[in-house]
Amino acid sequence: MQDLLHTFRPAATATAYGRDVEYIKIEDTIAGLSFAYEKIRNAIDANDEHVLRRAAIERIIKRKVLVENKKEHVGRSLIIELIRGRYLENDTISVKKAEELDRMLAKYLLLAEANGEKRGLSARHPHLHWLLNVASFEMERALVSPVRDDALAEAMYQTVRHRIDFVRSSFTEQEQDIQVLLALYRALFKADHALLRWQLFVRYYPDWKIVTPAQVSSLGIPLTLIHDTIEGHITHPLGFDLQRKLHRPAVYFTILRHILLRKPERNAQLLHDQQFLNDEVRSVCAERYKDAQVVLRRSARRAIIYIFVTKILLALALEIPYDYYLYGEIKMTALGINTLFHPLLMFFIAVFIQLPNEKNTTIIQKGVMRIVHGQALDVMRFKKAPTRSVFSIFGAIFYGLYSLLFVLSFGVLVVALRYFDFSLLGGVFFLFFLSLVSFFGLRIRQSAKRLVVVERSGNFLTFLFDALTLPIVRAGRWLSVNFARVNIFIFIFDFIIEAPFKMLVELLEELFSFIREKKEEVV
Repeated sequence: MQDLLHTFRPAATATAYGRDVEYIKIEDTIAGLSFAYEKIRNAIDANDEHVLRRAAIERIIKRKVLVENKKEHVGRSLIIELIRGRYLENDTISVKKAEELDRMLAKYLLLAEANGEKRGLSARHPHLHWLLNVASFEMERALVSPVRDDALAEAMYQTVRHRIDFVRSSFTEQEQDIQVLLALYRALFKADHALLRWQLFVRYYPDWKIVTPAQVSSLGIPLTLIHDTIEGHITHPLGFDLQRKLHRPAVYFTILRHILLRKPERNAQLLHDQQFLNDEVRSVCAERYKDAQVVLRRSARRAIIYIFVTKILLALALEIPYDYYLYGEIKMTALGINTLFHPLLMFFIAVFIQLPNEKNTTIIQKGVMRIVHGQALDVMRFKKAPTRSVFSIFGAIFYGLYSLLFVLSFGVLVVALRYFDFSLLGGVFFLFFLSLVSFFGLRIRQSAKRLVVVERSGNFLTFLFDALTLPIVRAGRWLSVNFARVNIFIFIFDFIIEAPFKMLVELLEELFSFIREKKEEVV
């Protein structure tokens, strides 16, 4: 606990910026254009808010490397674009930081070239996209200090690692350690694949963080092997089961983090003043509940915009021409339902999400107090659930029931669509978006419950509702994962609109700078 308090001590910001250091500064005249573009671009993306900056870094470096064929001196332009998009504050990032980013990117590109099987650095390289994904996280760490997050993760790891009892586990100690680490980052930070990949990459090659581009070849990294190994760890079902076990401790550490950031000069008081600690937990919980409500509304708004815009475009491009060609008329009732139903459904899902209550805060108070005072948390016994084979008796029964639920759920919907005279294409669109909205709604609900530690109490009606909607939600998850790979709107933005738009912004910035200089000469 002392190490964690030391990491969160008041920072000496007065000495953080030296007078002799040159910082990257842009003109604010047209920065709003880039910010508006990023807002629109992110509205049609499914990424969570906390990964938008990292995703923007990945998008920019992919465009630089794969579209513009620019492999050197990318750091400065990357920082400028991030400032324009308001992912970073203006005039706070040094020129030397840009040079550091150049060296980071160079390492990953050299590693790709060394394992490229003479294909060169193109989109067809077997692992270039994967490497740039990992690189984007390391570059974000260089731009935004990860020291406190690293310290928090280490403190939680030391707290929970030996409180997890793997009952009759066949997993090796190394696999257990890795899966606990991955589950911890998922539970504590809602980690995306880039974070998890980088953590495992530097776990296997700890010298990666300090080697220069010239030393990359000396590491002898077998890229295909390390890629397959890391992806195997990330997709291992054990990690997702452990994530659920670590949810409650992650909430305790999340609240503790915000307490340490609120009044760092009084952090030492937390160790011996129980009333002060209780008051801080209660105050922070109230703040975080309100913040969760704001994030919930913003996430729902993004999802509604994404769904509505997509539906309008699909209706104009496909559904209306399809109806007119086959039936000689536009089915207005079906078209209206198809356009408005799903955004309204997402709206009502968001409206009826409940935030944590007083009992939740009391449990968090007790958990944070145990952590601060070094008391052991409850043992979390983990027993691997038996694998149900479809060929076993019980497996056949369970899979048969699930198949029946699938047919029943979608069958009722198909009958309803026929009643409202939906065309085949209109019906496909309705079911497609209903599945997506159900899954997005579940994700938003889970996000709103990030701070919930009270066990959910259910009844027969909630069980029945969950059972009937499960096939729809699972279909939505499958569509979300696969549709993200072929999202035509993201492709249009990233590879058709973005490059010329960013070029236009740069030209306008140069023009305004030129006019300003000439005006100063006249004055």
